[in-house]
Amino acid sequence: MKIIFLSSSSAISTQLVIPAKAGIQENTGFRVKPGMTSGIRLMSSCMIISLFLLLRTPALAQQDTTFKKPHRSALLAVSFSAVIPGGGQLYTQNYLKAAGFAGALGYVGYNWYKYDRDYWNASGPELDYLYEKKRKYMLWTIGVWLGSLADAYVSAHLYKFNQNAEPRVTFVIDRNKLALAGRF
Repeated sequence: MKIIFLSSSSAISTQLVIPAKAGIQENTGFRVKPGMTSGIRLMSSCMIISLFLLLRTPALAQQDTTFKKPHRSALLAVSFSAVIPGGGQLYTQNYLKAAGFAGALGYVGYNWYKYDRDYWNASGPELDYLYEKKRKYMLWTIGVWLGSLADAYVSAHLYKFNQNAEPRVTFVIDRNKLALAGRF
């Protein structure tokens, strides 16, 4: 059985102690009563276990008690946004952006479809005009769709970002100068 003596924080020593009967132990000088050695073993093992558990658990002051948002997958957000207009924004709980992207994609997509249909049904001098309109709305549809994918990707990565920690910028007006002051 090992007994650890803690005289100060810098000096720790161990000695091998043979459990004795009643009397004074040779190595330590402790007075031991009959039956005391089993009680000392139990008490020392309880102290070691409690010390171990105390050191393993974090202090209460260090625990974060704020609400933690669950993680959002960027790949899943981009996939939703690729299939459903504004789907990635709905997944990352940006409802106004979802409505904006769905409306924008609906508008430019419908105009692309309308000018494409008119282009294939028309003949004569208006073909060039309809082709340019169809091409313009096709490029706008692709641009808005790619913008929706990029926004879904970024929104998924910034989903857990603390919005209260954003920098604040204010104007400072002195006698002869105008300056921007910020807290970052």
